[in-house]
Amino acid sequence: MPNLPETLDQSKLTRRSVRSRLIVAVAIATAAALMPLMAHRTFGVTDTDFSVFWFAGKALLQGQNPYTVIRPGGEYDAVMVFNYPITSAVAALPLAGFGELAAVTLFVWVSTGLLAYGLTSLGWSRLPLFLSVPFFVAVHQAQWSPIFTAAACLPALGWILAAKPNIGLAILAADQSGRTLKIALLGGGALTLIGFLLVPTWLGDWLGSLPLDRRYSPPLLSPLGWLSILALLRWRRPEARLILVLACVPQTAAWYDVLPFFLVAVTFRETLFLALVTSAPVAYELVFGRSDGFLRLYPVGFEWMVFACLPALIILLRRPNEGELPAWLSDLRRVLAVRSFSRAAQSRRDDGGAL
Repeated sequence: MPNLPETLDQSKLTRRSVRSRLIVAVAIATAAALMPLMAHRTFGVTDTDFSVFWFAGKALLQGQNPYTVIRPGGEYDAVMVFNYPITSAVAALPLAGFGELAAVTLFVWVSTGLLAYGLTSLGWSRLPLFLSVPFFVAVHQAQWSPIFTAAACLPALGWILAAKPNIGLAILAADQSGRTLKIALLGGGALTLIGFLLVPTWLGDWLGSLPLDRRYSPPLLSPLGWLSILALLRWRRPEARLILVLACVPQTAAWYDVLPFFLVAVTFRETLFLALVTSAPVAYELVFGRSDGFLRLYPVGFEWMVFACLPALIILLRRPNEGELPAWLSDLRRVLAVRSFSRAAQSRRDDGGAL
């Protein structure tokens, strides 16, 4: 048992560490939140990817069905119908009472702050992420990927994964303790229940909207996507399961979807390597004229998505295939083993009785 002075010193060190992380997180979040404000002031732009969820939450507050008011020619004139589960609209409810610009800015501020605080739990080595193009695109478009990536470091955020279950599955695949999974199930169940109370028909409406949008496809099906299967060589590691599931779930080819790959990096060099490599294709797009401004910095198809996966895969394959199974999988194995033993014992008793 440590003596009292050592305990006090450790306590002070912990408080200083938390305080430093909070200061850095607030600074990074504030800088990121300036982006939507600057876009509005410079170009008059308020519409972002989060805007549709803000409007969906607003529709719920007004007793409307997001699947009927968000569509081409609808009250919210979107390019496509609203094709997200109702859990995303319910999760956006706390910001639905604000104006669009304020809601987007708050969303970016909170998401980035949580991401910065979560990533610095292991030190400052992952800070190069915030200089990468995937992060800038995610912030500029007010995407969910920062807060989803934060959920991998902060289990209390597990409930938010139900907003986009496809990416949420990949985050849960890397969960070792089972805490994130439990919070995701409880929180996701609560969001789903609220959704049914507000829009009883949402499940059928959502499923009916999915065939209308063909933008989503698993990166695994792209020409080089099969390379992600190499992650199975390190199947015991949580980051291997993250890469594999990210390759298998349907998603867009947008550059902000690359952000969860940064969870594979641990050291400063690894994070900087990922930041430079994942930013290089976008620089190529700009130099060779295939993108016409910041709004289209996230280009061009799953070939770039796979390209972003490769450096994460290289980092993974340099590590040994070591690690414990996730807590939920270990519990499941124990339950199945007990049931198998019980059935075998019952079978032996039955055979003995028959004799």
